[in-house]
Amino acid sequence: MTNQQPIQLVYGNHGTAVHLEDLLSILHAGLSQLGHPVAYAKRPAPGCTNLLIENFGDYFTAEVESLRGRARFLLLATEFVTSGGFNEFGGPSYGYLRSRIRAKLEKRRRRRRRRRGEDEGERSSAEDHYSKRYMWRRRYSNFLRVSRAADAIWCLSEHQVEAYRQATGFERVFHLEFGYLAPEIPVLHLPDDEKDIDFLFTGTRTPYREAILGALHQRGHQVAWLDVNTPGFIRRDFLARARICLNLKQFADWEYPSVARFHYHLVNRSLLLTEQTRFRCELTDLVPNAESARFVDFCEEIHARGGYTAWATALQEKYRAGTSLLKNLSRLLGASSLDS
Repeated sequence: MTNQQPIQLVYGNHGTAVHLEDLLSILHAGLSQLGHPVAYAKRPAPGCTNLLIENFGDYFTAEVESLRGRARFLLLATEFVTSGGFNEFGGPSYGYLRSRIRAKLEKRRRRRRRRRGEDEGERSSAEDHYSKRYMWRRRYSNFLRVSRAADAIWCLSEHQVEAYRQATGFERVFHLEFGYLAPEIPVLHLPDDEKDIDFLFTGTRTPYREAILGALHQRGHQVAWLDVNTPGFIRRDFLARARICLNLKQFADWEYPSVARFHYHLVNRSLLLTEQTRFRCELTDLVPNAESARFVDFCEEIHARGGYTAWATALQEKYRAGTSLLKNLSRLLGASSLDS
């Protein structure tokens, strides 16, 4: 590597970025091991390469535009382009105006709960994040503005490369292909017979996901759910106690798997089951899966089979032996002209 320009992993547009801990730590470790000077930063800065993860508010967008020509920008696109927007797969939608009204009402409810000293976490997370069309329209519009300052765009699905090229009119769009990288803080699993959680899901709670978790609970299983903003040390504790973890679609018509979640569970020897989706990813063959119509039955079959940690360990070893995130990341940096 000849380019010693620092790389900043910018997180300020995501608040505390707790929900991005896995992805940010993977990027930090991979880039560091490749010899790049890497640091976390709340705001973008001139004179360095700023790696930005999509979700740009109006103020942040203007801030990036003001630095154009004085800083390099690498964008990581995590959402899916569909018909001129993000994530419109035919799922629930309240419409633009109704969504704005609902958002204002929910904001008022949250203020009242805070004044009463109530814990609002689970209630606010239960709102269907993916039905807020006004929010997704704004995110998409701001992403297009920020993309004009980009040196390259990375996306998490190979099926989205061409979609992002067409949306932005920018050819330097590439797929960030996942591969094995040892976790910096591995999960220390309890023996299977000492685990007290049958099924665990971590992520945004939607009505569709609630229905699946509820069905497993009604069949007598110990089911746990962690909010997307749960700190890593708590999540690792729950994984150590969970026999099986789940990857659930956001709603019935969701088309893409969660490759970052697949990676996290594979490297941590955590047995993950997933619903099948229309599109696959590079890790699909390493995650046991079933069609949505029989997914709950499939979960029970795997639970009855036992041997959870042994199976997860075998999948981890297959992942380690067949892939390398460092090799993939090195190729990607070269293609993005960040290693020249």
